[in-house]
Amino acid sequence: MSHFTVWKTNIGGLNKQLLVNAVTFFAKQIGAEVITSTKAFDRSMQRFDVGIKMEGMPNGIGFSVDADGKAQIHGDSWGQEEQFDKIRSMMESGQITNSYRIACNASNNRKTVRMQVQMEQKQILMEVC
Repeated sequence: MSHFTVWKTNIGGLNKQLLVNAVTFFAKQIGAEVITSTKAFDRSMQRFDVGIKMEGMPNGIGFSVDADGKAQIHGDSWGQEEQFDKIRSMMESGQITNSYRIACNASNNRKTVRMQVQMEQKQILMEVC
């Protein structure tokens, strides 16, 4: 059954700009579209700080930061369960924000950085050269 839900995570130490940058970086690496809202099953518009939409996930998934600096996940997995659960798991485990932090550190430490990010199962594989 379809319903729009907001999940709270334990991923903390975030602010809106860090989250937006991390999700935008991730979206670019996997060829997803960056969004800030989606329609729920009842056609009401649901807004969040940043989200992604991609093949296999036409309604997308959204993310925001709560008052305590923790990530929240917004969405309705109905009809897009496989991709939705994969991305949700990556956010809940900190992979999306941590891969962005690693990329920033790598680019600060080297003049030229070539990064490749791949989504495998429920993991992000990152190569920094």
